[in-house]
Amino acid sequence: MMKRMLFLMLSCVIMFAQCEHPYEEDLIGSFPFADMLDNSPEIFTSDAAECVLRVSTNMVISTKTTYVEGGSVNWLTVESAEEKGGIVRLTLKIDDNIRRENRKAEVTVYADGTTVVEVLTITQKAYVVDGKENVCEGDLVLKTQDEIDNCIYTRVNGNLIIGGYTGDIRDLSPLGVITAVTGNVKIFGCDVKEMGPIGNLSVKSVEFNSVNPAIVGTWTGPVKEVTVRNIGLGNVYLNSFKEAEKLVLSDNLCSFSGYEDLKKVKVAEMRYNGFTDTEGIEGMVALDSLYLSDNPLVNVNSLAEMTWLKKVDLSRTDLAVNQIYYLQQYLDEDTEIVRVGISADSSLELKAVDIKYFSAKFEARYDSKLITISSETNAYG
Repeated sequence: MMKRMLFLMLSCVIMFAQCEHPYEEDLIGSFPFADMLDNSPEIFTSDAAECVLRVSTNMVISTKTTYVEGGSVNWLTVESAEEKGGIVRLTLKIDDNIRRENRKAEVTVYADGTTVVEVLTITQKAYVVDGKENVCEGDLVLKTQDEIDNCIYTRVNGNLIIGGYTGDIRDLSPLGVITAVTGNVKIFGCDVKEMGPIGNLSVKSVEFNSVNPAIVGTWTGPVKEVTVRNIGLGNVYLNSFKEAEKLVLSDNLCSFSGYEDLKKVKVAEMRYNGFTDTEGIEGMVALDSLYLSDNPLVNVNSLAEMTWLKKVDLSRTDLAVNQIYYLQQYLDEDTEIVRVGISADSSLELKAVDIKYFSAKFEARYDSKLITISSETNAYG
């Protein structure tokens, strides 16, 4: 009797072991299992890579990728494929890392969507610029600090444009990897105070627009044209632009100094800056054309020293007409003085060649009428 009971119990165990398991209809006599057969290398170089890992299982395998470090995503993909003999092949494909920072991802391997089989940690090394030449063909636009930090270009065959009015940009020193820009440089909408190594470049022109006034004076590289726009209160130093041949100052509230070092500037466009006088401008000894229109000027006496000027535009300023006449006494007779909108007498069109000088007063002919102007009494008649 005892032997018969033992036989029946053993038969039940064998039948149970051979029953079909709900996890896998094609496998008989097996419990759910999933085991990683390969170890994943944890660290990859910055180059693109591919890694194959095998899972021994009788379950459905799936994965989830989480990007835990580094500013980029979607640089790691996982492809799953079943093989014979209960093996699932996972192929990890890693893109080139073109950022100057390490990046890390975690790949969680699931069985039947809920059971965690393994958590793989994948780290890819940062791109190293040293010793490599990377050329940007066309304009390079950098709008955020992240883009600046991860710039890998050593040469820009085009313009370099930095800024975006986001308040995010705080440091330009990572751009020291750039050794040449064939076009122009424009910096706008950021509160950075120093150019860093990028300011040593030799470029055609540089423009500062809506930036901290301190940054302008930190540019030290040779440049042919300098533009400063929309700068608020403060002082802008121009001393470093010794090779500049053109100066553009527009829509500024700040003051400027260092004109005396701009000895090669031939054209100066200085409109809409709130200037009330021209002190210091006479230091630009190579200046041919000077545009000072749309400033609230009340004193331009320093321009009388600039006898070499060929053209000066004083239109729509707050000057009195006698100050125009004062300049005409000292400037070359061929100097063109543009003074549209001078309120004292907008209908009076005088040219230097029409003037006859007589010490404290001078005369001019207008419609056959003799007009006498006194520089002492500010009167004319």
